[in-house]
This record gives sequence, C-alpha cells and structure tokens, in this order.
Amino acid sequence: MWQHPYLQLFKPGIIMGNLLTLWAGFFLASQGQIDLGLLCWLTLGTALVIASGAAFNNVIDRDIDALMSRTQQRALVLGLISPAWALALGSLFGVLGLMLLLLYGGWLTGALALGGWLIYVLLYSLWWKRHSIHGVAVGSLSGAAPPMMGYCAVTQTLDWLALGLGLTLCLWQIPHAYAIALRRLSDYRTAGLRLLPLVKGVALTQTHLRRYILVFTLAATSLWWLGPLSAYYGVLMLTAGLIWWRAAAPLSANILPHHLMRQWGLKMFAYSIVLIMLFCLLLVLESTLPLRDGR
Repeated sequence: MWQHPYLQLFKPGIIMGNLLTLWAGFFLASQGQIDLGLLCWLTLGTALVIASGAAFNNVIDRDIDALMSRTQQRALVLGLISPAWALALGSLFGVLGLMLLLLYGGWLTGALALGGWLIYVLLYSLWWKRHSIHGVAVGSLSGAAPPMMGYCAVTQTLDWLALGLGLTLCLWQIPHAYAIALRRLSDYRTAGLRLLPLVKGVALTQTHLRRYILVFTLAATSLWWLGPLSAYYGVLMLTAGLIWWRAAAPLSANILPHHLMRQWGLKMFAYSIVLIMLFCLLLVLESTLPLRDGR
C-alpha cells in the first residue's frame, strides 16, 4: 500500500494506529473540553517521534528484511535510501517531536514518548525481537505510551486511569502480534527470528493468544471503574472482548496446513483491529456524549 520509499521508511500505517490511541486518551481526559491547539501539536509531535522510531527500526532490520518476501522491496534493502540518511532523518524527526511534546504536552508527556522510543528501538529492535520469544511482550510496552501521552498531556498526572490505559494497550498488542506472526510464519522462519510459534509451536501460541484476549478484555472493561466511563462502555467492551475470545478457539493440531494457519491468523488480526478501533471510539464517545448517567 505504501510504495514510496519514504513512506516505507516512516511506516504511516503504524503512525496512524498509534495516533488513534493517542486521541482516545486525549479525549477521555478532556471530557468534552477539547483544546484543539494542544491536540494538533500533540499529534504532530507524536507522529514525528513514531516516524523516528520507524526509521531506526528499518535501519536495524534491513538485514532480516532482505530475507523475507514481504519486506524485500523496502527502500533500505533496495538501496533507495542510505542507512546514514535514514538515521539522520530519524534523529531529526525524533528531536523535533520530543521538543514539541515537551513544549506543549509537558515533561510527563515527553518522558513517556522518550521511554516508548527507547524501548522500541534499543530494547525491542536491537535485541529482543531477534533473540527471545518474549520480544512481543517487550515491544508491547512501547505501544502503551501513546494513550498515556494523550491522557497526561491534558491532566499532567500519571494516575490509575492513565496506567490502566497503558496496560490495556499492552495486553491488546500481544494477541495482535501473535496473529501477525501466524500469518507470516514462513517469512519469520526464513529470517531466523525466535518467535513463540517457531520455538514452542503453533498450538501453544494459540492458547497464549486466547488467554491474552481474555486478560485484555478484563483490563479494558475495568477502566469503567477507574474513570468517568458509563455502563454502556463496560458492557460493550466486555461483550466485544468475549466475542473475540470465543472466535479464538484454537485449531486442533500443532502441525497445521500452512493455509489454515494463515487464515486463522488473519481472522485474529481482523478481530484485533476491530476491537482496538471500538475501544478508541468508545473512549471518544464517552468524553463527548452524555452517557455517564447510565452508570
């Protein structure tokens, strides 16, 4: 979809996904009192920091990208962008983004952004992604930053609701990442990555995926008790999460035809996208519509 070399470098799909959770946290904290100027600067700063992390990740991953059919046409693999230039752009975007976040969002927002960047680039991309079955869990920590940043830019405090938002996103990302792994298992095997389905088997991965869906559902629903959310939110998130959990019933064998495994992974990926979009939409609606009388 994103064929231009610089679009490949900065991964706009990942940027947009993270901005959705940023906006959800921002709207939840704002409770209808939206500061559009703050929202615009926060969006720009966050997009720049995420683009920076994507550029560094592309440089780090260019050796394994050359081995996988899905990524063999990326700009750094083909030599369309030099690693030095990618790092220079990534550094520039990262510094500019952090400056904007510190200036307009406050030190807490900037610290969360920097922490997410460091986890994604230094911990996940450089080591955990390649060498450990727990890389998915480590990488999920960086995805917890955007909703917390959006929330903290408004409240200027890291309270239980902010932490609950971060935990919910962590728990969502793990089954989401497992679904991607099952869809692209042959590519990851070629690249020599130590992913859970390659090391421990597909059946165990499906079991873990389903457990994380259940814990994500409980975490997302628990936000009802932590913050200004209505019973409508709680019931909808609980229902949607249980539908996903039910749909994630594992396939019966550890050794499966490749096409069946890909189909199952694609189905779980689709459910994960629907769930996170519903989650973000409900948080925005809860902050703008008079639903809380239903608590």
